[in-house]
Amino acid sequence: MFALLLCRLPGSVRAQQREPENASPPGFDLGSLFDRSGSIWQYSPDKLREVVPAAHFTLMAGAQDEISAVSTDPHLAFASIPIMETTARFISGELQEMILYVYNQGDAGNMNRKVFDNIVADSQKRLSDNLKTKPSPVITGNRPTGAVLESCSWAAPPYRVDLEWGYTRSRIVSGTRFPARTEYIRIRATPFDAANDPRRILSGSALKSDRADLSARQLTGHVARHKNGDVLINGIPMVDQGEKGYCVVATAERIFRYYAVDIDQHELAQLARTSAAGGTNPQIMLDVLRKTASTLGIQVREHYRLQERELERLIDRYDRAARRARIRGIDPEAINSLSDLYDQMNLPILKQVRLTPRSAFTRFIGDVREKIQAGIPLAWSVMLGKVAESERVLQTGPHMRLIIGYNDHDSEVIYSDSWGDRHALKRMDPGNAWTITLGLFTLEPR
Repeated sequence: MFALLLCRLPGSVRAQQREPENASPPGFDLGSLFDRSGSIWQYSPDKLREVVPAAHFTLMAGAQDEISAVSTDPHLAFASIPIMETTARFISGELQEMILYVYNQGDAGNMNRKVFDNIVADSQKRLSDNLKTKPSPVITGNRPTGAVLESCSWAAPPYRVDLEWGYTRSRIVSGTRFPARTEYIRIRATPFDAANDPRRILSGSALKSDRADLSARQLTGHVARHKNGDVLINGIPMVDQGEKGYCVVATAERIFRYYAVDIDQHELAQLARTSAAGGTNPQIMLDVLRKTASTLGIQVREHYRLQERELERLIDRYDRAARRARIRGIDPEAINSLSDLYDQMNLPILKQVRLTPRSAFTRFIGDVREKIQAGIPLAWSVMLGKVAESERVLQTGPHMRLIIGYNDHDSEVIYSDSWGDRHALKRMDPGNAWTITLGLFTLEPR
């Protein structure tokens, strides 16, 4: 039973399933901003929000001098193609690219493959008609886990437009069989670069080639030491997972973008076989990241994971402590998930048991201090809803977040959730932090 409980990490709130409303008339066509002058590439985030106020773009901090403007307004379109999610990325205040999701599995649920292929074909036709040019040949890339990414491109100076779509074949991953499913369809608009003209591309791979080639000096250069005692990593971008169970892949995207690797939560969800309902199994995620490590230039280090034997010992020690305190112990018949188990536990007794002996807690704090000082954020798997937090959490149960700093003077762990800028920097007592810890790992440049 305990092995079953541990494989259910971490989940999230289920987003309401819907398919892209391709028959719906758009409220604003973002393609109209891409005129022959190319003036959109001088847009600032405020200018974009001024020109398209109905999109309700939300600004989120990115890596270094990057800012993202994100909209999930359902009435946007591009070249008359309905769009369900739009991200505009700015560097030094100027627009660098716009990524528009026609469909993604996390928000809309799985789509019939025939419908999916029809939307791809329709998008190709609409883009060709709008840009008045033909696309490059389709490029196909296959990843080790059955994930397939295909793309084609249009050269329409001063723009380059890419249509990218991903799907996953039926596959067995870490002993679990996953059915075939559709993943995403997106449009990427960037400035035209004559040195990277898609009309010259006759063959190749749609796989990303970006690598996290960062030196130790570059990483430590992001570490700031403040007068109040904060030791904090700067420049970690925010990603908002929305209502999807994408906390693991959203956390991973933030780390990759901090390392200047261009990959997003939807691509990572495809690799990790994430479900918007059930989240991502962290062990599968680790296995996938290890398989793609050489491509992405990273190595995965697992510092701690609550495993079956340790969980059994925790339950036994908790029951003995509960008897001594003359309170009710754990009822195994009432446990169907890890959340059910933690819900039964009295917090002061759970904290006492987790902190005795203190060796594991000491290692946890040591790992946090060592990695933060090296400029490396830590992916932190926790049980939400067990301890009070400074901001209202958007879910309860297993969850993954980032540790981005610490403060020895005030005895705090500094962390961040992928729920938007309001959750970018939060603090917790280290004892409470260890009490809710389910796992801790880092993705590090090789």
